[in-house]
Amino acid sequence: MKKPIIKPEQGKRLKAALKYRNKSQKWLSDNAHISQPTISDIINGKVRLTEQNALLFSRVLDISLKYLLLESDYITSEEKAADRWQSYSKREQLYLQILELHGYELITTVSELEEKVSDSFFIKQWVIKDEWGKSTTLHHVNYDRARIIFLYDQKAKKLSPPILMSEFWEMISNIDYHFLCCLERPFRKYKDMIEYSIPLGKKPKI
Repeated sequence: MKKPIIKPEQGKRLKAALKYRNKSQKWLSDNAHISQPTISDIINGKVRLTEQNALLFSRVLDISLKYLLLESDYITSEEKAADRWQSYSKREQLYLQILELHGYELITTVSELEEKVSDSFFIKQWVIKDEWGKSTTLHHVNYDRARIIFLYDQKAKKLSPPILMSEFWEMISNIDYHFLCCLERPFRKYKDMIEYSIPLGKKPKI
């Protein structure tokens, strides 16, 4: 019969989880209904942490089971989400800086669009009014009123076709796009972007 494999790192993580929740071994023993000596032995790497006990500890301490099983470095789902959002925010800032270096300005609101375009008909077709009758956000009429943005070429004084917001976030999330494409041009697939635009009989007056 094989001897159970003890992973000391799991004990260290259980200890870290207790510290994270500011709880004692006795508290965990009382709430998980596992003897304190057993918990102490798990923490000190003398006893194997079974999946059943790991599941129990994760529920009592409200932490990630995968963290205890060494399958994730995030102690809670909230910590994972926060780290992901921070990474996403950094990518967004990087992308906006790249756009600026290329001479592009991001247009996300009606007021910003009005500053660049004098054609009222062009502006109105992208506008949805709120419950107070104010025009605030830009939406695509052909895609279930999905949120859109524009990019304004400051040097050429030209406006891009409307870009779906969801596609813009996808650009930001794509590392390959950042480091392989954006230094050469501001769009990875210009043809794809054109597909989201509505054909116009004339260009907007800028």
